Formats: sequence, C-alpha cells, structure tokens
Amino acid sequence: MRKLSVYFAVLLVLVGLLAFSTVNFAKRGQNDREEPTQQPVATASSVQTEPAREASATAQPQSPTAKLAAAIPTAAPTATPTATSTVMALETATDTDTEAYLADEAAVVAPALGANGLRLPLPVFGSGEHMVAIDPGHGGIDEGTYPYNPDGALDYHESEVNLQIALRLKDILVANGIRVFLVRDGDYEINPNWLDVNGDGVQDIGDESQARIDLINASGAELMLSIHQNARTLGDGSLDIEGNGSTTYYCDARPFSDQSFRLAELVHQQVLEELASIGYTSYDQGILDDLNVDDYEPKLHFVALGPQSDRIARPSQMPGVIDEPLFATNVEESVLLGQPEVWDTLAQAYANAIIAYLDELDAR
Repeated sequence: MRKLSVYFAVLLVLVGLLAFSTVNFAKRGQNDREEPTQQPVATASSVQTEPAREASATAQPQSPTAKLAAAIPTAAPTATPTATSTVMALETATDTDTEAYLADEAAVVAPALGANGLRLPLPVFGSGEHMVAIDPGHGGIDEGTYPYNPDGALDYHESEVNLQIALRLKDILVANGIRVFLVRDGDYEINPNWLDVNGDGVQDIGDESQARIDLINASGAELMLSIHQNARTLGDGSLDIEGNGSTTYYCDARPFSDQSFRLAELVHQQVLEELASIGYTSYDQGILDDLNVDDYEPKLHFVALGPQSDRIARPSQMPGVIDEPLFATNVEESVLLGQPEVWDTLAQAYANAIIAYLDELDAR
C-alpha cells in the first residue's frame, strides 16, 4: 500500500509539472502575439545631386502625418484649371478613389527601350514656337519621399504627386500654344536596368538623372522645370513633421545662370501667390543656388542643374529650375499634396511663370 502511495505521489508531481509547462507555453505564445510589430518607415528623399546626396535616403521612423484627404481622380482635367478654387474638404477621401488612381497610373505603358538600353523619348505634345521640358521628379523604383498616416497606411508617393502636377501643367501649356516635352507620363524610370549612363563606373540614381538630362537636351527645349516635393529629417533620424514651405533652386555656375534665376523668380512668386489664392500661406524658403542647399561638404551641384563634372557627364543645355513647393513630411502640407485641387493650383502657378518667362524672352 505504501508503495502504491509513492507511485501516486510521483504521478501527481508529473501532472503538476505538465500543467505548469502548458500554462507557460500558452503565456509565451500570447506574449509573442502581443509583441508590437515593426512599424513601417517613411523615406525622406531629396532631389538628386552628385555623389554624397545621390543615394536614396535611409529609412526613417514612421511619420504621424495626416491621412490622405482628397479624392484622387483617374485622369487629368480636360479644361484649363483655374487658380481661384477652394481647397477640397478633407473628408472627401475614399480608399476606392485612391485605388482607382493607382490602377490608372499603373496602366500607363512605359516607352520601349532603345538600342542604348534606355527608354525612348515621348513625342512632343502640342504645337507652337516655344518648347519647354517638364520633368516629374522620381518614378518607377525611385518613389521619392512619402508619408505614412497615423494608422501606418501609405498615403502616396512623391513620384505620383509630381506626375499629376506635370500632366496638368502640360495640358495648360499646350492649350496656350506651347510645345511640351514630358520626361515621363507614367510610373516608370528612364534607366530601368541601372546602366552606367554617366560613365563614372558607378551604377546609381545619378545615372537616372543623367539619362533624363540627355533626353531633355536632345528635345531642343528652351527651358526646363523639374518638379519635386521637399522632405526633412531631424538629427535623430526621425521625420521633421513641422518643416514646411516653398523652395526654388537654380545653378549660378552656368553661362545662362541669369536666365535660370529669372525663371526661378517667376516660378517661386507664382507658387506662393497661387497657394495663397486657395487659402494656404506657404512659408517662403526662398530661391537658392543649388550649392547652398545644405551643409554637406564638399558642396555639390544638382545633376539636373549643375555644370560638367566627374558625376555630370553631359550637363543641361538650357535655363532650368527645380521647384519644391511643399513638404510631404509636414503634417498639414502632406494633406494638401494629396488633393487634386492643389495639383491644379500648382500646375497653374508653373504655367503662369513659364508663360511670363517666354513673353519676356519674346520682348527682348
């Protein structure tokens, strides 16, 4: 009987150990499920320059930007946009609108590749005496900067916004008798195979910039506008959600720098005025020589604007500017950049500036 009691006691101990292990295993599994997943990151990118700033910016922590707040159409407007409309109500956004827009952009067929492995140029739009080149910054694998909303969902890419503004601008200019060379009309890159276009022995985003400039030079355009949006990070690498404002860049080291500066003046003035006309007063970040963009050393030119160098094999051959009207990483401005009404306004601002510049050119 005593032997049976011993066996029974051992059995109780084993059952207890099994129960303890089962509880701990279940608790550990529960903790695994409750462990917060890694949050998505937003990348703050800037216009491409020579080496130090040509690589894509490193991933940054999620930005608490506001949710995309406007319906995104599936096509550019057929009528010339006006500059007096009101910013759309923030509650009009729908996921369906956003998905339809993305599907429409994805449906655009990129131009075929030429013998050199780069995309063939688009046909020139419109007719008239003057021709301008419009470069919607980024595209394809290079998405530019983009904000995530507080729910962790992606609102939009900078490349998408730049393209929508450029398409609207093209329509306005063509309606005013100005020919337009558009670098891209869909979500694609010009150098999809990452060829060493500038011949520096390095295959990077600088080669995409050089490929674009080669297309623009070959088009014979009289001036160039490259459309981008701004972004800023803090010292700890997090996104600066308060940095805001409008900036226009030109290069002071070119034979036609005076013309580029005049174009920059007109673009900058019109952007500020047109944004104000729809109720948004943008902070004036000024007109900057492309060597004074930041505190990096050595000072480097933007590939699209700068003179020939080890990294810029074939520089642009006409007056040109890069414009960053708003900050995609700013809480308020990221919402504005998701609104077609704002795309219309910025397109009108650029058209006003370009037409004024060409009128001054004709009057000389």
